[in-house]
Amino acid sequence: MGIAHLAEGLTGDIPVRIKHNWKPIRASDIYEMANAVTALYGNGLGVLAKFPDVCFDMLGLDKKPLDELLKQHQTQQQAPLSSGTSQTPKTEQ
Repeated sequence: MGIAHLAEGLTGDIPVRIKHNWKPIRASDIYEMANAVTALYGNGLGVLAKFPDVCFDMLGLDKKPLDELLKQHQTQQQAPLSSGTSQTPKTEQ
């Protein structure tokens, strides 16, 4: 069934076969994707800064370590400082 049949007013499914030959991933492909993700993350200031899970998805990495890190970070933010003590972060020795 071709274009001529569609011009005649015939309707219905047109059989289409799509084929793709996958090539193996090269190390250079991984480096290029890592560079792209790094640029998009931008040291926490880029487009993907608020969405680190998307970075993991783009690189095909397991998100379990990220989930654990985010949970740890949330619990640290929720823990209040005890009253009467002033704690300042240690920056240098």
